[in-house]
Amino acid sequence: MTSLVFPDINVWLALSSSIHVRHARAKKWFDSLGDDEESRPGLLFSTMTALKLFDADSKYFLPRVFCYFDDTIGGDVEFFNDFTGERLAIHEFNESHRSVKLSPVYYLSAAPSSPSWHHQIWSLHYFDHPKYNTFVSGENQQLAI
Repeated sequence: MTSLVFPDINVWLALSSSIHVRHARAKKWFDSLGDDEESRPGLLFSTMTALKLFDADSKYFLPRVFCYFDDTIGGDVEFFNDFTGERLAIHEFNESHRSVKLSPVYYLSAAPSSPSWHHQIWSLHYFDHPKYNTFVSGENQQLAI
C-alpha cells in the first residue's frame, strides 16, 4: 500500500501556475507519482488546506465571498459526489463552522442554458460579519417605466 502524500499549499501554488518560479520542479515531482488514487494527493486535503484561509478574522473579508471550485461537477469518468474530494471538504468546512458557510450560488445555475462553470461558483457567507446586513445595492431599485 502506498502512503498518502499531502503537499504544502506552496506546492499547489507552484503546480497551478506555469509562470511560478518552482512550477517545473513541482510538476516533475507530481508527474513522478503513480496514477493510482492512493499515491496522488487528494482533492479533499488540498481543498481543506485552502479553506483554512477563511478561518482568518472576518475583518479581512467581505461579508460574502464568491469562490470557484473546479472539481465539483466532473463528468462521466470522475462521478464527483458529496462524499469525496472538494464537495466533502466543503461539507466538513460547513459542519465545523457555526457562522461561516459555503453554498452554491443557485441563481447562476437556475439561469436558462447556464454554462457549466455556473455550477462551480459557490458563495461563502460570514453571517457574523459586522456588515453582513448592510444593503449593498443602489438606493433606488425602481426601474424607470
